[in-house]
Amino acid sequence: MPSKYIDLEKLRAYLRHFPAVDFVVFVDRALDELSDEGLARVLHDYVGLEEFRQSAPTEVPLLSAVEAFHADALRGTFYEDFDVNSRNYLEMSRGTQYFHATFGRLLRRCLEAERVGQEPELARAFGLLFDLMKRIDGDDRIVFYADESGSWQLCVVWPEVFQRWCPCVAATTTSAEYLAAMRDIIELLPSHRQDELAKIIDYWQPKS
Repeated sequence: MPSKYIDLEKLRAYLRHFPAVDFVVFVDRALDELSDEGLARVLHDYVGLEEFRQSAPTEVPLLSAVEAFHADALRGTFYEDFDVNSRNYLEMSRGTQYFHATFGRLLRRCLEAERVGQEPELARAFGLLFDLMKRIDGDDRIVFYADESGSWQLCVVWPEVFQRWCPCVAATTTSAEYLAAMRDIIELLPSHRQDELAKIIDYWQPKS
């Protein structure tokens, strides 16, 4: 039976080897997980939270949040470059780090959202995130990578995504339209990934 307690000192030592972008992602995730009291304890000597307080909790609807993120990315909000040399070529700018964190959070919301009855909105949200990935691969000025560029840097777990995305597309398309949408996205992936996802695609394909 695994222990229920985490050795925080070992974990701290382990995390020291992670790149800076991962810590930005960790903080972004923590903001969703911590209570207001927890946030106050963590941030009190860094950020005054009074100006961020509101009378009731609010959350921007998923599709609206993705549309705003997509529009910001197309405007170049996250594109921040720097002079690259042999010492910093593996680093990411603040803009790229923030893009990674926001993309990951919105993709996670897509994966966790209630699907039934929301298929068109979810398909649209997924589609906008995929569009940004295609633009990154097409060398659009969405984000800056000092070394090797590509949407693969976003570390998307494709089987999990396809299990959620495929039924959303299937609910709103014909069989031919569904397969066309699949081909459009599958091109983002290396061939071994395409083979891995074929069963998921076939399972959700509409009958007509």
